[in-house]
Amino acid sequence: MAEFFAKAKAADALADPLERCLAYPDLPGNAWPRDLAKASCEMVFGREITLSEIDGYLDRKALAELDAIYRGYMERHFSHDDFDESIHGALLHPGDAGDFDRTTARWLEMAPQSAFALASRAEYLRLQAHGARGGELASKTPRENFRRMSEYVGQAIELNYRALAIEPRLMQSYAGLIDLGKLDSRPDVVMDAVQKGRKQDPWCRAITGYLMESLEPQWGGSLEEMMALSAELQPHVAERPLLALNTIWPQVTIAERLLEQRRYAEVIALLEPLIRTSTHTELTIHTGEAMLLSGSPDRWTTAMYLLEATRFGSRESFHQLMLANALVNAHEIEWAAKVIAPLPGMPDMDTEDQYLLGDLFFRLGKNEAAEKAFLIASKDPKFAELAPLQVVRMMFQSGQAERGWAQVTRLNADFPGLAEGWLLRGQLAVVRGDKKEAMTAFRKAIETVDLNKPDDEFVAHQAESGLRGLQAK
Repeated sequence: MAEFFAKAKAADALADPLERCLAYPDLPGNAWPRDLAKASCEMVFGREITLSEIDGYLDRKALAELDAIYRGYMERHFSHDDFDESIHGALLHPGDAGDFDRTTARWLEMAPQSAFALASRAEYLRLQAHGARGGELASKTPRENFRRMSEYVGQAIELNYRALAIEPRLMQSYAGLIDLGKLDSRPDVVMDAVQKGRKQDPWCRAITGYLMESLEPQWGGSLEEMMALSAELQPHVAERPLLALNTIWPQVTIAERLLEQRRYAEVIALLEPLIRTSTHTELTIHTGEAMLLSGSPDRWTTAMYLLEATRFGSRESFHQLMLANALVNAHEIEWAAKVIAPLPGMPDMDTEDQYLLGDLFFRLGKNEAAEKAFLIASKDPKFAELAPLQVVRMMFQSGQAERGWAQVTRLNADFPGLAEGWLLRGQLAVVRGDKKEAMTAFRKAIETVDLNKPDDEFVAHQAESGLRGLQAK
């Protein structure tokens, strides 16, 4: 375990994402298929052609050269000696939607008969379709969003079919069609793309991945269908190691349901045996999350799993928050601080993430940053009481009695039924030397205790103890 952490820390210091991934240690005792880690690193961080490089070819009107580069990617997908799946990533450039739009529109205008220009533009439109749909439930999604989504889907489907008419081996177009058909509830498109695509390459990681996703119950499929596809793929993992990302998908789907129900022990029992058979980040994320939230005493293994997830690209703010918590638990304080440093400005930070971030900064002794995060979280009704309570706790524990007094006065006014708020008022009054105010606050805490709340029994004990101590003086 110590060797893993030492190597992971050394790899984390590398600036280049691909080099970092390749240098990262495998999990102790894992049984990943040969070359799976390398293939996973290259899939996520591979150095395919960039939008600026495409622009350079377009500026020079070197359209044949640009097509030749993409044809090389495609040929390697069908090579026995030099196989890779970089054609998928080379067509998708999600980083800057504006640049992706401009470059693909320009390329298609200059080369309307290029299968690769058609497919790349279709990928841009597919991303736009997902953006229009959003992540909310259908019942909470405006009708206009669905209209725009369907419009993008229709355009992307047309371009993908035009690309395939020119180059039938362009596997990302089949994968894109499966995803588009699933998104817009068009099973005819899904089945057509599956049948035609798997005739070209039955074991394509992208096609079988999108097919597996379309079989999820939420998209009209079933776990039985997912299991059947997994069993079909399993014998081919040795020759196509990236298929190991898809074979475990049914278990990940089950685990996500269990996590929603807080059945953490079942999540761990289901996923932990699979962690050493696949580099799928959801395995390590969900197992680490379940261990962290269940209070597992094995804090080193929890941190190890969450670290390994970052190796293969897991950088969402919630995952980083879980990792930082696990690192604090494992006494890796400086490492945890480094992990959370960029989080306050990340666009995917919601109010729950801000609350967790505030709690982490609090644990790390970074009180000013914690207060800012708690302030943002307090705007959400879910944290309106808890976030300012944490700020007062922090002020009391760090000896900032005067600042804490202003905060607790506001807390008592806003939430007069919060027993711990009165307890903290009493404790701060003691620090300020105001015995009368402290005794009044302790009595108020005892009066407002709600024994149906698990923490209030401790609050009552503390308030009674504080009151006795003052009465004895």
